[in-house]
Amino acid sequence: EPLATALVSRTEDVRDHNLPLMIWYGLIRVADADAAALARIASASALPVTRRLAARRLTEEIETNPGPLNTLLNAASTRERAFQADVLAGMGEGLNGWRRATRPAAWERFAANVTADGDAALGQRVRDLNVLFGDGRALEDVRALVLDPKADLAARKAALRSLIEARPPDL
Repeated sequence: EPLATALVSRTEDVRDHNLPLMIWYGLIRVADADAAALARIASASALPVTRRLAARRLTEEIETNPGPLNTLLNAASTRERAFQADVLAGMGEGLNGWRRATRPAAWERFAANVTADGDAALGQRVRDLNVLFGDGRALEDVRALVLDPKADLAARKAALRSLIEARPPDL
């Protein structure tokens, strides 16, 4: 774990085309053996690709082993927007195709911190995941966005996709 943490912490490798993926391939065994260690390593990562893939892997186990994902979400709550965006992207990839998922215990704090500055793209990702986590208020927000003729067309389309994927009973 100390070696992996040292490797993912190297800011000079952020723009390297191959190294973040090579590090991730080495971390796959860590993910299989000790997801909590992967969460700690991802929390220290300066490599966007590596932390996105780690978030995806931890999210894939949301139903059976949610603790490591909560560790990553707690760490990401206080990190910069780029870090939070990578975690959200990884979570979205990890839950792609799911209709329902258990809300992580650390989700509320993380989501509140992510949406605090009003970033529309991150807000949409949070809304999509809230729908997946069965948040009734999020479903209402998504419905309102779909039906708002003054809203951005791309945002309305994304909201409609979220509703279709969630398949609420009154759709």
